[in-house]
Amino acid sequence: MTTTSGGQVRRLRLPAALLTAALIATPTFAAPAFAAPSVLETTTLGAAGAGSVTEPEPESAPATAPATVTGEGLQQMAVPGVDETAAEDEGAREEATALTPPNLTDTVASIPAKDLNVATTEPDPADDDQLAALTAEKATKEFTAAGLTWTPDANDEVIEAAVRLREDGTWSEWTSLEVLNPGSEGEGTEAGTEPVLSLSADGIQARVLTASGETPADLKINLVAAGTLVTDSKPKATTAASTGTSVDGAALKPAVITRSEWGAKESQANTTTRRSAKLQAMYVHHTASKNTYTEKQAKDQIRGIFNYHTNVLKWDDIGYQFLVDRFGNIYEGRRGSMNDLIVGAQAGGYNANTIGVSALGNFDEVEPPEALVEALTRVLAWKGYQYNLNVKGTTTLTTSTVGPSTAKYKNGVQVTVPVILGHRNTNLTACPGRFLYSKLGSIRTEVSKRIAASTSKYGKAHAVLKAPAASGSYSGDSPVSRDGKIKLGWKSVSRATKYQIMVRSLSDSRIWWAGKTVTGTSADVTIAAGETAIFGIRARDDSGRVSSTTWLVQSTRPKAPIATRNYTRWTTAGLNLRKSADVDSDRLLTIPAGKKITVTATSGNWSRTTYGGKTGWVSSSYLSAVAKPAGKQYRYASTNTRLLKSASSTAAKVVRVSKYEKIQLLQTSNSWSKAKLGSNTGWVKTYKLSAAAPQGKMHRYAAINTKLLKSASPSATKVVSLPKRKKVQLLKTSNAWSKVKLGSKTGWVKSWKLYSKVPTSR
Repeated sequence: MTTTSGGQVRRLRLPAALLTAALIATPTFAAPAFAAPSVLETTTLGAAGAGSVTEPEPESAPATAPATVTGEGLQQMAVPGVDETAAEDEGAREEATALTPPNLTDTVASIPAKDLNVATTEPDPADDDQLAALTAEKATKEFTAAGLTWTPDANDEVIEAAVRLREDGTWSEWTSLEVLNPGSEGEGTEAGTEPVLSLSADGIQARVLTASGETPADLKINLVAAGTLVTDSKPKATTAASTGTSVDGAALKPAVITRSEWGAKESQANTTTRRSAKLQAMYVHHTASKNTYTEKQAKDQIRGIFNYHTNVLKWDDIGYQFLVDRFGNIYEGRRGSMNDLIVGAQAGGYNANTIGVSALGNFDEVEPPEALVEALTRVLAWKGYQYNLNVKGTTTLTTSTVGPSTAKYKNGVQVTVPVILGHRNTNLTACPGRFLYSKLGSIRTEVSKRIAASTSKYGKAHAVLKAPAASGSYSGDSPVSRDGKIKLGWKSVSRATKYQIMVRSLSDSRIWWAGKTVTGTSADVTIAAGETAIFGIRARDDSGRVSSTTWLVQSTRPKAPIATRNYTRWTTAGLNLRKSADVDSDRLLTIPAGKKITVTATSGNWSRTTYGGKTGWVSSSYLSAVAKPAGKQYRYASTNTRLLKSASSTAAKVVRVSKYEKIQLLQTSNSWSKAKLGSNTGWVKTYKLSAAAPQGKMHRYAAINTKLLKSASPSATKVVSLPKRKKVQLLKTSNAWSKVKLGSKTGWVKSWKLYSKVPTSR
């Protein structure tokens, strides 16, 4: 299975011997330390001399006209919370089977428990405190891939996201999907799951468990229909194998079915700017899907993955660089992978300096066919030869994650792994399945034999283009460039038609970011204020083939100067006073909300002030020119929620808060609000509160057969019976109780027994 390195931790139990030493992974979100240098977003890449600047062209043009596809589509259905009727069905609370269950073998014995990125709490669908969302069984149009997405919450964790599918009129068991998040080395804006693939599903039921029991914001079911290739009867590879030569490893290049042949809609994909500095390892995956597909359906499955990754998860492209099927066909995956080291989204935490080849099917269930193993061997031999890898050896990868991740190890941990490895070697997954994983030893041996034979016959593989040599002096050659303007120069390369400017951050030597191309041998660039950038250059030809990258210059442009100020502001939230104008700077103290401060200087979006005898910087986003309103402030719960002991979704519950319940607002801090309900004080997410009181009459429907009571107590006298689905007028809420009116009778009922919509009946 594929994953961005922001993919969330699969929860499992560790062996008892490790429990006392294991550190639990805590979900946090922050800007990746290895994010693209902002020089790429703000740099002026201008021409100089004989050159002209052009936008980066697609990394590989389709070999033929795009295939005609009909019936493609995306169905999206909002999941507002728990369907009360579905929740009464015992089958809805059955445990799910993981699509790719975590595997801690291979590495646990050699890695200290403190470096393992695992948690010890298992999901429990029978636990009401975890159940955040549950749908009824839904009939749909036929689809190829299904998954869930939501808006990530730094203070909450999706413990499990599971689905059931209806195929050929029969409902499957619950399947737990791999949970992903946007973040480190990955791409996209959506948190969600990897897709489950189907050949003929037309129904779905979804369930989500969270640490807080709260429904994730903007939770959706996403169903992808891959459509049908109109002109296709059998896969054909128009990209034929090359004749014997060591240039770019061509002697071992196999025939490959191109993106246009399997029906990739190129308008959906972006050519990612990330390039690996070198190739260290090659991952083997499986898609954990049906093993009974036809040759024609293989392309449908690939389009399903592609459409889900790009349209649903908002990734740049399909996550894998290559795919293979059970008939021995090889498919081009991520655009540009034929000629370049395009960074993919296939091994969370280890996408840089690696590539991934995915086998269509579930090889935790069956042995991989010989034709599939042969196709896999051909791809690995080609790329291993092209980049001169010791395919029977090992290499060291550095874990790079931000926030929740499927990586087995914590950010920064170095892991020694085989050069040809399974996804399970570094991530919490069974991928590529036990039967395919057991064949990796023999695959390494065969790949090594083929590389040795080609090396003996043709010599070591080498790039068709030589790397450009640096030429000229640079205005930015000194460590600091005050205006950020630098002139780059290099020597021409035989057979090169363009030169591509490459940029690298100081903190991450694994990735070059591909900039614009010029046709000459010089260019002017400008670094953004506050940035340090390393510039390089590489040659390209008209076929998209590239040379290695030559380092040209490293330079820093200082930050903008600090502007002196003297005015008054009020804090709108609890603000951290930091030592410098940087979110990673040391915290000096916290300034409460509503405090009057004097701003003495600004720098970007930061303001300098003195509070409590300490001088530091606060975010200007939480300062107001208007004083905090006098007197008590109140809010109304916009959803059923709870007050917690601290500003964390994993904190203990203080008391339940019913929808529309009035509470006193005490303070706000970042995305949390401290509030008082009766004698109880606690924290609640700010977005769950509304300043506006509910208007007009409000009604509810009984979720189950129950009764109205004279007071808000289970031992109170019964007023009248309240049948299931009966409509009542909501008068007020208090803690976990609601006061309602049924006809002329008034009484109290537990809030969870009421539903905002008419419960459906089966």
